[in-house]
Amino acid sequence: MKRLLYIALVALVSCSSPERDGRAAAKADNNCSETFIESVQKLETEFVSTFNPSKYVWRSDAIMAYNKEFKTLVDNYQRELDKSAISKSKLKGKYANSYKDLDIFEASFEEEKDTELSLLAQKLMSSETIPEAVKASINEIVPPKPDENRIKTDLNGHSLSEGFEKNDCYFSEQWRRTIGEQVEIKEMQIEEITCDDCHDYSFIATMVLQERYLSYTARVQVYYVLPDGEDWKIDFVKSLGIRLIQTDKYTDCIRCSIEDDGWGGIDALFITNTSEVQLLVIGHFVANKGTRNFSQVIPPGEKKQVGGLFGGGSVTSFEIIAVERES
Repeated sequence: MKRLLYIALVALVSCSSPERDGRAAAKADNNCSETFIESVQKLETEFVSTFNPSKYVWRSDAIMAYNKEFKTLVDNYQRELDKSAISKSKLKGKYANSYKDLDIFEASFEEEKDTELSLLAQKLMSSETIPEAVKASINEIVPPKPDENRIKTDLNGHSLSEGFEKNDCYFSEQWRRTIGEQVEIKEMQIEEITCDDCHDYSFIATMVLQERYLSYTARVQVYYVLPDGEDWKIDFVKSLGIRLIQTDKYTDCIRCSIEDDGWGGIDALFITNTSEVQLLVIGHFVANKGTRNFSQVIPPGEKKQVGGLFGGGSVTSFEIIAVERES
């Protein structure tokens, strides 16, 4: 009788082991997710309750401090998940020779696994959004207005048009110069502050923009904003006028003439580059359709047409404003 009870007990334990182990593996995963979620909530509460805005100059530094602590929690969570996965694999390995037991193990695991809890933990782990309470605390920091060096850095990537009324422009409407890519700010001076409050800061600045060979004077309106949870950032930049700085170094490197443009009775201005470098020529001409400004890039030894039948009308006179090396 005792032997029969022993055999029955062994059989019962054997049948229930895959189920128990599957549930145990799932509970370990659930505990990892639950612990992580609680730790994130605790981090938010403690960060807000102990936050001292006077410790920081920039909001970005406070955000970095929060993100550093958050990353530690994420790393810990990932390590615990890895341990749980290894433990599950070992438990599952006990039943490698029985498809039936493997199915029982996996079914028990899926039944016990709290999918919603896991998804919430994964969502928290991958989130790049600062909690609203943390952001509100960080907003107590009032960062200083950007200085000249900061402004120059912030302007990188912003592009400027010629900035004048159409009749006063020499370049095409598509002409723009991107700071940091095409031109570098060599000099800058704030001419006038046009707005200065706790959310908006704007000013007019004059600057010198330098390409490899060409340089320009520019007058620019810069608009800064202070968004929630961020430092001052440029909202947009508006050109108030860009002009080429003349050196008079290449004035004698072109030859100009008014000639028939080949359409019969229509004259155009033809400019020949007599140098060995590519030149930028700007000026204006008078034609039967009125006065027009122009800019023309002319490779070495080449001749370019300005005006004529399809370029503004028959040219009667012209004036060259500047000739500079373009490349």
